[in-house]
Amino acid sequence: MDDSRHSGLQAFSSLNVDKGLYVLRYVSASTPATCPVAEIHLPADADRRVRLVSAPGSIPGVLAAPGKCVVLVVEAPVTFTIGLRPRHEGGSVDASIRLEPLEVPAAVENPSTEQTPAPQPSRSTPELDLRLQLIAHIARRGDVPAEQGQWLAGPDAPAAIEGLRIVLPETAPYRVEVQALSKGPKPTWSEWAGPGEFVGSKGRARALTGVRFRIAGAAPAGYVLAVDGMFLGSPVQSRRGRDVELVSPLGSDPIVGLRVSLVREAAMAESQATPSPSSKIKIFRANNSR
Repeated sequence: MDDSRHSGLQAFSSLNVDKGLYVLRYVSASTPATCPVAEIHLPADADRRVRLVSAPGSIPGVLAAPGKCVVLVVEAPVTFTIGLRPRHEGGSVDASIRLEPLEVPAAVENPSTEQTPAPQPSRSTPELDLRLQLIAHIARRGDVPAEQGQWLAGPDAPAAIEGLRIVLPETAPYRVEVQALSKGPKPTWSEWAGPGEFVGSKGRARALTGVRFRIAGAAPAGYVLAVDGMFLGSPVQSRRGRDVELVSPLGSDPIVGLRVSLVREAAMAESQATPSPSSKIKIFRANNSR
């Protein structure tokens, strides 16, 4: 797109896209009647790496309103920018744009490798109490709880997470701790906080730009943390282990989705062998503070 069209654009965000076929959808806007216009800006050298296919009669690379979409044919990894243009001076630039893959790579099977069934737990072994719960303070929503494996905000309802608290059952034979990195003039990691302790902030518009989780104390054998996080304008990040860290790729984008589970290492390996269609979804959500 012509650089002269950058004039008047606000709330820029960059997206990193790998080779593949994608659709970029204008999902929603906070003010549908006066929704901002979204524009895609490709780098000057992107002609051979990416093609945009817009609907007949539409301006190439422009999403005029919710419901509009553009297909991207990406031949090689590329980083492009999305900007929002308000409908009128001082108008809203709050919108949700979603990038979805149109193809999901199939899992590669090696016919020469024998498939060994995963060992089953003994029926005499009591099940570990996995009632791990997170309570997040989410911008404009307040305190929101999520059970083991459930998204806080996330792909379907992205919003900035400002604080966290872990809740474990009193009888849990393990301990999970959390650290938070909050947005601000001098971002610093909080101290490690155990179950019931809050990290982050409330009502101060200081979203989290990083989190760390660890299993401490009498950790259950064979279990690891499975943490998925989504930062503004970036794909879902997934980390597995007894100590995990998620940090904004650009250092300042807020976490807009988070889920945490305590899982068996064998189950974790099985889940990684089958790609999830939603794991590549990227959410861009802009507002006037960006």
